[in-house]
Amino acid sequence: LKKYSGDLSILLSLITAVLIAIMALRLFRPILTFADEIRELSGLDRELLEPVIKCLGIGLLTQICVNICTDSGQSGIGKMIEISGSVLCLYISLPLFRGVVSLLTEIGGNT
Repeated sequence: LKKYSGDLSILLSLITAVLIAIMALRLFRPILTFADEIRELSGLDRELLEPVIKCLGIGLLTQICVNICTDSGQSGIGKMIEISGSVLCLYISLPLFRGVVSLLTEIGGNT
């Protein structure tokens, strides 16, 4: 299909990816419920687990976008999306990193 109509091939790939993502999201709800149960059992604050869940979502969406860009011959854009996804995960994780540094400071006695 790609050699006959490149635009149609990209559109069909995108539609297929969206439909698969929608089906996969239905399976994601039990995973989130399980993660919340673990969080409650461990006594962790929601703020500690939230960046991890967000980064997982960003990573999955980033990979889908990179694959679509690569399939359409735009690997340069795909690389930039990949870098942007990584930077976004680091940004979202800043509160978690701050919490770790604060904990280490308390343990070390350097307040």
